[in-house]
Amino acid sequence: MNSYIILKKVFLLLILLILFGCSKGSDPTPPEPSILSEPINGENCKTGDSINDIESSVQFSWSNTSEISYHILEIKNLETGEQLSSRVIPNEDSKSKLIYSTVTLDKGYAYQWQVISFSDNFPENSPSSDIWRFYLQGDAEQNGAPFTANLISPQAGEAISLNNNGYFNIMWEGVDPDGDSLIYTLYLDKIDGKQSPPEAFINLGSESILVELELNEIYYWRVFSEDPYGNNSMSQIQSFRVID
Repeated sequence: MNSYIILKKVFLLLILLILFGCSKGSDPTPPEPSILSEPINGENCKTGDSINDIESSVQFSWSNTSEISYHILEIKNLETGEQLSSRVIPNEDSKSKLIYSTVTLDKGYAYQWQVISFSDNFPENSPSSDIWRFYLQGDAEQNGAPFTANLISPQAGEAISLNNNGYFNIMWEGVDPDGDSLIYTLYLDKIDGKQSPPEAFINLGSESILVELELNEIYYWRVFSEDPYGNNSMSQIQSFRVID
């Protein structure tokens, strides 16, 4: 076999190796949770453009470096409980870059938002991002209202046990977009969570209180938050059950 034939075979082999290497794609990987960018968590919204006296156009942005077919942007009004969701398909060149979506929202409310990511290759795997909150100020507002309190313990529908003295430590979390200190009022009763609270539950400076409860009863509770300027918010009502 002469050198020409050998070189020709080597050349053909190299061509086949190159073609095989180019045609072999990497296996798809499961989607990863998106990383939220704006509106910034726990602050007044800085990405909103006023449309009229009651509405603003708010731009949301996040990133995700995994292979995503589409995202679901979920937004919840923390005062009214109204929820919005929109499907967002990332651009082909958006991998590892910011993904944007613009939504019209009512001014003067606190919102929470998150992004759920979906991949056609992994239909049963849809990771959620962290949940962030922001306040969308009205045109005349100089100081934003506090976020509705995050009710930590007991959780909604939870069955709890009391300590040896018949008490339970109720806990919540309050956040103000302007960083103001907050005072709280705890509404706790066995009817609907709307009954007038006792004096001991009013103007609380901490985010927890030890309360005496009765066994085998269902309780309803919510938390009223207020900043030094009179701005306030009321959380949603949750219920829990006391067991032996």
